[in-house]
Amino acid sequence: MVSERRWENLEPEVAKLAARDGVLRRTLEEPDTDIVYFGFPYVSFAAFVGYLAKNRHVDVLEYDRSSGRFMWHQDEQEPVPPLKTEAISHASGTAAQVRISISAIVQQEECERVLPASNVNLDLHFFLEQAQRGIVRRASQLREYVNVIRRAVDFHIAGNSGIDSIHVFAAVPVSVAFHLGQALAFTGLPDCFIYNFDARDPPRYKWCMHLQAAGEGRSAIKLFSL
Repeated sequence: MVSERRWENLEPEVAKLAARDGVLRRTLEEPDTDIVYFGFPYVSFAAFVGYLAKNRHVDVLEYDRSSGRFMWHQDEQEPVPPLKTEAISHASGTAAQVRISISAIVQQEECERVLPASNVNLDLHFFLEQAQRGIVRRASQLREYVNVIRRAVDFHIAGNSGIDSIHVFAAVPVSVAFHLGQALAFTGLPDCFIYNFDARDPPRYKWCMHLQAAGEGRSAIKLFSL
């Protein structure tokens, strides 16, 4: 129902994932169960599952476009493009805007359609020089990127009294989205909102999910219109 872009179905689907007695949370709470996560969800949903998992170890597999399988490459000699960080502070606003450009470039003007620039106190941008789909190919590369993001978020946002919310615009593969959700489960962070991009929608960031509200079973989806 969600894949048909019937947005009225977002809230009940989030509620199913978040249900205390639901299959997802029961599985995440089984201490002796090995869990492997893969699939093609919206970035917001992948991040939400990571948020629910918190510190639980989960093996996340990425889809390899050339083989058509979920797998990690083992060639450790292949160079890894570095994930760079740019942090720009502003005098006004109380929101942290986090842009992650790995699969594609997150365009600032698209973010501004749903998060006015005047609200942004900090713009934290993680990016590859040549962002593209399928570029995350090894588990070690995933860990490296996630560590860069986690350290920067902790340094710039955690405990920062001038920031009362985090707004994430991420063009990333599933594996990065899942671990991003785990990083955002840190209790030292303010309310976190994950935005969903679709080029067919006006605006292209049509909806976002409030992670903390979703995890607590409260209304968590916000729809935007031009």
